[in-house]
Amino acid sequence: MTSQLRLQTIRVLVADSDVLVCEGVAAVIGSKDDLLVVALTATAADSIDKAARHKPDVAVIDADLAVGPGIDVCDRIKAMSPHTRCIVHATTAFIGDQTRGADAVVLKQLFGDGLANTIRHIAQPDSF
Repeated sequence: MTSQLRLQTIRVLVADSDVLVCEGVAAVIGSKDDLLVVALTATAADSIDKAARHKPDVAVIDADLAVGPGIDVCDRIKAMSPHTRCIVHATTAFIGDQTRGADAVVLKQLFGDGLANTIRHIAQPDSF
């Protein structure tokens, strides 16, 4: 008897105001068999719009986009797509209000498998 493990594809939105970082994160995520980048964005408003349209399982949001003028991006994304989990991608450990609404905070120094594993973990329904 053989058993096969079927991987669930985790749909990911990537948002970063730095296009090079955004595309790099998307390339790393896209290289994983079980992760699929469904949208790239560089602004808070576009992140909210694309999350509503694509309904990702996980949104990786640059800390600089996490709080816009009167907009809490993670909370707004969750309002448009309630099942979406939000990871704030930050350059420093202390980012204050930028973590509001986030399900996880990941330092940009944690890249590759570390980010991919965090996405996998946070996408699990019983991760909280």
